[in-house]
Amino acid sequence: MDQDKAVNKTLRDMNQFGLISKNEEGEVRSGEARLFLNALWVAGKEWRRGKPREGGRPIVQMDRGKKIIGRFNNVLDASRKLKISKHTIYHSIYGAYMTRKGHYWKHADK
Repeated sequence: MDQDKAVNKTLRDMNQFGLISKNEEGEVRSGEARLFLNALWVAGKEWRRGKPREGGRPIVQMDRGKKIIGRFNNVLDASRKLKISKHTIYHSIYGAYMTRKGHYWKHADK
């Protein structure tokens, strides 16, 4: 969705819910809101233009005997390669449970 369409839709929604004030003639005073929404749009574009998040700590995958069977750059990398939920891996790292495939996980630097 382009900027003008997004701003106009948001202004309509804000007017519908009474979030934009009206002047004495009953006309919607959207000038300040439009400036604010345009600034938000530009700030969001600049924020999204940054590098994609590559971070995260390296992790290792271990079998039931605690033997290392896999190394990954981060949780998201492991999740994608093994096709399991990243949340399952996080829970295993922090001790809640093993993954459904019976593997243990931990941060590689520990």
